[in-house]
Amino acid sequence: MVTPVAKFKSTSSRTKIFHLVVLYSNLKSICKFRLQILLAQTRILKLLNSASKFVKIYACGKFYFAEFLVTRISVKKLKNKI
Repeated sequence: MVTPVAKFKSTSSRTKIFHLVVLYSNLKSICKFRLQILLAQTRILKLLNSASKFVKIYACGKFYFAEFLVTRISVKKLKNKI
């Protein structure tokens, strides 16, 4: 069973909302996240890439989905930057 987690939102009115959709909590030190991005933002993707390991990105309708491996510490850093 997947556990919903908090949403990250961009503060700029020109940027779309960035959602952290689900947390796969079956991993211990590294948590696997699926990220739903309404619009692929260069700044956000750079932040994620610097704090995580990119797995894949794919499109589904008007949505972009990206998968990353993110440590719990990196998530705290991302919350402060986004």
